[in-house]
Amino acid sequence: MGNITMKRFWLALAGTLMFANAAHAALASCGSGSTALSSGSTELFGRAFASAQSFGDCYSFSLGTSADSFGGTLTIDPLSFLDINISSITLSGSSLSSALIDTTPSVFSFSNLLPGTYQLVISGLVTRGAGFDDFLPLPVGYVGSLTTNAIAAVPEPSTWAMMILGFGGVGYMAYRRSRKTAALAR
Repeated sequence: MGNITMKRFWLALAGTLMFANAAHAALASCGSGSTALSSGSTELFGRAFASAQSFGDCYSFSLGTSADSFGGTLTIDPLSFLDINISSITLSGSSLSSALIDTTPSVFSFSNLLPGTYQLVISGLVTRGAGFDDFLPLPVGYVGSLTTNAIAAVPEPSTWAMMILGFGGVGYMAYRRSRKTAALAR
C-alpha cells in the first residue's frame, strides 16, 4: 500500500470507530422529538453496523418557514468483511401529499417544503462481503448531512397589480401637483 492509501485507510478506520456505537445524529431519531432547522443550517446524521442486516433509519426535523433541503450520504467500508449499500432516501411529512423518494442517496434534494415536521428515512442493506478486500472484522456505516435554505417569497399577481396601481396613482398625483404649481407660478 502506498503512503496515501494507508492514510485513507487509517482515516476511514478512525471514522468508522467513531460511529461504532448506536446511531449518532445531530438530527433527532424518529420517536425522540425533532430537530428545528433554520435557513442555512446543516445537521449531521449517521450510524454504524457490526453485522449484516437491512436498515431503515429515521431522522426527524422541523421547518419554521418554507425551504428547500439538500444533502448527501457517504458510506464507510474500511476493508471490512461487511459491505454497506444505501438504496434510497425517503422524505415524509404532514405537509406532503405523499412520501418523496430519492434513489440517488449520495446527493439528494427536496424542494419547496412547507413549514412543518418531516421524517427522513435512510434505507439500505449491510451484507457479508465477498471481495478480496473484505477481510477485517470492522464495522461499516454511513454519515450524511442535511442543509436547508429558505425560499424567497414571490408576491402573488394581485399584489403586483395593487403595487403597480399604487405607483401609477402616486405618479398621477405628482404630475397633477407639478401642473398646478406651474399654473400658479404664471
